[in-house]
Amino acid sequence: MRGLAVVLAAAAGWVLAGAPLPNNAGATRSRLPNLATIATALVVGVVVGLITLLLTGVVAVVTAVGVLAASLPLGLSAAKERAKRQEVIETWPDFLSGVRGFLSAGRSLPEAFIEAGKRTGGGLGELSEEVRRRTSQGAAFAEALEYTRRSLADPTTDRAITLISVAHRSGGGRVATVLADAGASIADEVRLRKAHEASLTQQRMTAMVALLAPWILLVITVATNEAAAAAYRTARGQSIILFGLGATGIGYLAARSAARLSEPRRILR
Repeated sequence: MRGLAVVLAAAAGWVLAGAPLPNNAGATRSRLPNLATIATALVVGVVVGLITLLLTGVVAVVTAVGVLAASLPLGLSAAKERAKRQEVIETWPDFLSGVRGFLSAGRSLPEAFIEAGKRTGGGLGELSEEVRRRTSQGAAFAEALEYTRRSLADPTTDRAITLISVAHRSGGGRVATVLADAGASIADEVRLRKAHEASLTQQRMTAMVALLAPWILLVITVATNEAAAAAYRTARGQSIILFGLGATGIGYLAARSAARLSEPRRILR
């Protein structure tokens, strides 16, 4: 029974922290955690649940702690994804500057795009390599750009790639002007998004401490106080713990939904 509770706790942790939430229309899409991350979450939930079982012997505490522990790898995975997306966003101004430099050296826009990606590296380096691969297989430059735009699914990337496509269609002396204006506009947007992300990071850390602290205190109390452990082993005590876990989950999901409201909206899909 207790082992089953731990397994269910880990699975509930995946639902709580990893499943995508409904977005406001046009917001940057969420991606499901990969199988390795889910497996890690399950293992962490089971291991921490078993340790908690040894310390407390209270099934409800084991369930709650297993859920919270299983959610941590999923949260870290989401944080890494945000960091990778932010890295791509912050690289766009330098990337566009590089494209203009290669255009000045006499390269065509597709060639300048690919060379700028090689010089920039990172996420945009991968993007330009995908464009190079697709164009070498016979795809049009605009078609290759559209594929990469959809794969990254970010509002800033939408704007940058759309402007590059417009510049490619326009041709002539307007290309450098379009790219220069795009670079300046996106640089301003990047500064605003960096400040916003820094504020959100502080809020996330505060929320994490507020979420975990009561449960850590509960484990310590139950593990060191036999009277408290006996009280929480009763039906009423376990109901209180499970109710608290449900309230924590609802609060967490509400906070995630509120944070998504401030994300830039995707106009292009």
